[in-house]
Amino acid sequence: MGGEIGKRVLRKVWADIDGRREGNIRFLSKQGERLIVAVDYGEKKCGVSYGEVLPRKTIVAPTSKLKEVIADLKPTIVVFGLPISMSGRYSTQTFKVVRSALSFSRKYKVYLCDER
Repeated sequence: MGGEIGKRVLRKVWADIDGRREGNIRFLSKQGERLIVAVDYGEKKCGVSYGEVLPRKTIVAPTSKLKEVIADLKPTIVVFGLPISMSGRYSTQTFKVVRSALSFSRKYKVYLCDER
């Protein structure tokens, strides 16, 4: 899904997220948080970085193991890389990342970072 339809869907998702009390997803613009966990979400593997720019772990079978790894780290915030094409189009993976980020936003402060 891309183009204007994708943009409308994501705008709706952002509007829905902003009104939620249990989670908080926004594009990353803050600094100064204590421990940050960043997630590069994929279907077969996930990359996880925390506290440093260098990646720390790659996870196979993302969803269940990812929740376990992040819970063990007890982060202040979790950052998901948001895959958007260079032309600004959204892909199926873009929406999968948003859904995953939404599930984490129930427990953590979550940010999305444009991967371009």
